[in-house]
Amino acid sequence: MHHTVAVTVTATTIRTVCTIIGCIHYCFFLIVIVFAQLSDAGSSKQTVQKVPSAPRDMEVMLVNASAVKVSWEKPLYANGDIIGYYVYKDRLLNGEPINDKLQRAIIYDQHKTHTLVTDLEPNTEYSFRVNAFNRHGDGEFSASKKILTGGLPPSEPQTHSVNLLNDEAPLRARVDWKPPKFTYNLPINKYIIWYKPFEHIDARKIEVPGTQNFAILDGLCT
Repeated sequence: MHHTVAVTVTATTIRTVCTIIGCIHYCFFLIVIVFAQLSDAGSSKQTVQKVPSAPRDMEVMLVNASAVKVSWEKPLYANGDIIGYYVYKDRLLNGEPINDKLQRAIIYDQHKTHTLVTDLEPNTEYSFRVNAFNRHGDGEFSASKKILTGGLPPSEPQTHSVNLLNDEAPLRARVDWKPPKFTYNLPINKYIIWYKPFEHIDARKIEVPGTQNFAILDGLCT
């Protein structure tokens, strides 16, 4: 036999006793109690937990080829005690982020409104943004600021070989090299080759395009 009992519980009720009759001996019964709560929408109050507004007047200043200083003013609305700040960094290519990995620095100091970001790649564009956080969560983001890090000259080419092209005067030689290991995201415009006899002071100079990894040296002394 299937019995269903419905019970209405008021706000002041702390205990309800139900008696179920008509049960069958030596049988298992499943008893389900359903709780329902009614609220008066007109009198209910909801507390909204607010996070900080966006930090103001964010600036990004170049320190050197691989470091920048990020500074900002405190949010206009802290909505409680600010615990600290997050500084987000995105590496850009043609104005778009190229790394999906979240990169941020955490500052656990509500009074600190600047930080030094290091280990950046030279000749590279970055975007920065800042937000504050309190006990309710992360606040609104500041507007993003972009900056291009400073340039560095390429590292030295690696000489691969020097070979004579003929054994009789005037001598000619071919010099081959490997491109620099580090170009810091900039193309090689040209290579400059200086050469001279060991005992001479003045050197001769030739230039070849940056796409060429060899040079022919003419008029060598015997």
